[in-house]
Amino acid sequence: MMSDRLFYISASQLGTFFQCPARYAFTRQYVSLDEDPWWLRDGTIAHKIMAGQEYENSARAVRMAGMAQEYLQRKKYEILGNEIKQLIRLTSVIRLQRTIDVLAVDGDGPVLLDFKFTGKAWDQTPEGIAPKATGFQSQCYLIEPDDPAPFNKWPERIHFIVVDEDRVEMYPYTRRPDDLREIRQAAAMMKKSWDKQWLPKVRGHLCARYCEMRRVCFQEEGEFGWRYFYDPISNDPYKPDVRYEKEIE
Repeated sequence: MMSDRLFYISASQLGTFFQCPARYAFTRQYVSLDEDPWWLRDGTIAHKIMAGQEYENSARAVRMAGMAQEYLQRKKYEILGNEIKQLIRLTSVIRLQRTIDVLAVDGDGPVLLDFKFTGKAWDQTPEGIAPKATGFQSQCYLIEPDDPAPFNKWPERIHFIVVDEDRVEMYPYTRRPDDLREIRQAAAMMKKSWDKQWLPKVRGHLCARYCEMRRVCFQEEGEFGWRYFYDPISNDPYKPDVRYEKEIE
C-alpha cells in the first residue's frame, strides 16, 4: 500500500530511479560539487540560447544552437512557446513536474520539441526505432494537462532535435495508448519504494564514470573524504523538487 502523502516526480527522476534506486535517493540528500563536463556545460548554454535567455560565452554552444535554429527554419516549425513549466496531476497522490523546451506547429499539426546537444546514445534499431526517444521523457511530456493552451488539444507527438558536432537529426515519438498507464505504474513503484525506503544499490560499470553519486555510494575516503565533494540538501520528494523551484525563480 502507498501512503497518502503527496509525492512529486519528474521524467529524469524516474529514469534515475529505475537505473539505480540508491542513486535517486542520494540525489535527494546531496548535490555534487564537481563541475559539469564540458559537453554538458555546452548543452546547457545552447538550451539557454534557444530559449532566448542570457548565457555564458561558448563558441561551440553558439555554433550548435545556430545549427538547431537553422534546422527549425528549414523544416518550417512555427514556435508558440519556450521553456514551458507545468505541474501535472498524475494520480491522487502523485504530481509530475516537467519543463518542455518548445511548443510548436509543423505541417502535421501541434508538436512538442526537445533539444539534445550531445548527439550520443541515439542509435536506431534495424526497424528504424530510436529507443532513447521512447523513454520516460516522451511518455511524461505527452500527458495532456488540464489546460492545453495554446493548443486546442495537447500534441500527441514529440520531436527530439539532436545536434551533434557536424549534423542535426530528428527522432520522433507518437503517444501510445499504454503510455499513461505505464507512467502511473512506474511512478507508483517509485513512491512505494520511497515510502518503505526500499532503495537498493545497483552497482555496475556505469558507476565508475557516469554517476555523480559514486563517492558517497562507495564511501570513498581518498585525500579529502567523500563529504568534500558534496553539499547536503533537504530535497524531500513529498514536496516540490527544490532544484526545480530554483529554476522557476
